[in-house]
Amino acid sequence: MTTTPAVTRSHSIALEASNVSLTYANGVRALDGVSLSVKCGELVAVLGPNGSGKSSLLRTFAGLQSAQAGTVVVEGDSLETLENRERARRIALVPQRLDLVPGYSVEDFVLLGRYAHLTGWRLFGAHDKELSRRCLEQVDALQFIDRGMNEMSGGERQRVLLARALAQEARTILLDEPTSALDLKHQMMVYKLIHSLHRDGGGGRTVVVVTHDLNLPSQFADRIVLMKSGRIVKDGAPNEVLKKEILEDVYETALVSGVFEDTPAGGVRPWVLPWAGRGNP
Repeated sequence: MTTTPAVTRSHSIALEASNVSLTYANGVRALDGVSLSVKCGELVAVLGPNGSGKSSLLRTFAGLQSAQAGTVVVEGDSLETLENRERARRIALVPQRLDLVPGYSVEDFVLLGRYAHLTGWRLFGAHDKELSRRCLEQVDALQFIDRGMNEMSGGERQRVLLARALAQEARTILLDEPTSALDLKHQMMVYKLIHSLHRDGGGGRTVVVVTHDLNLPSQFADRIVLMKSGRIVKDGAPNEVLKKEILEDVYETALVSGVFEDTPAGGVRPWVLPWAGRGNP
């Protein structure tokens, strides 16, 4: 695995949302006074049931939608004041899927992640192309480099989306359910990769991942943010948040739990599974 350049920042807080509220045109209150601060170099997982506001919060951090109330700050600057190219140097977003699959080759699609680093009339150069190849290799997708984006499965395309974000070399990476279409091998590969990115050896990237998976974030994340109905209901270390009684209340289903004795993040971490045992409908 290649090592990304070290990150230099003048602020200790990568992302900060203060009293952010968002209501969609259909009247759905997606975010209800959410406040969340993410330190530089943290790996934070945002969990919660469907409709809890997880993806809405991520898209608001990325600047893809504007909240009706509250503020979003990126490395000390208001998100609204950042020019598009500067925003792309600071934040990369990995969407869950592409609503419209472009007709690009995989190589050209990943190269688009280098847009923020082009100046003047400069075109993509040898460095950009080599970096894009290395990023594809990191996500086990180099073999797809000459294929069209519309010629791959959902899981293969999901890995290419991550490669494009890596090629962007942004200081913060936001991931929306990055393993939803992946097999078990590649789910673990993705979490090992994003874990390495936020460590000093990986450049100290800040990583925020939205997911329905409870057990991979438990093993890798520094913090878990648990949401329900547009609000944060619990924020803390995995051992503090991933408790059976807390999760059963949020997810409204019976669970069974235990512990991982050893984890990449260090020490004992909880695991939690839905339970279809006696007495459950």
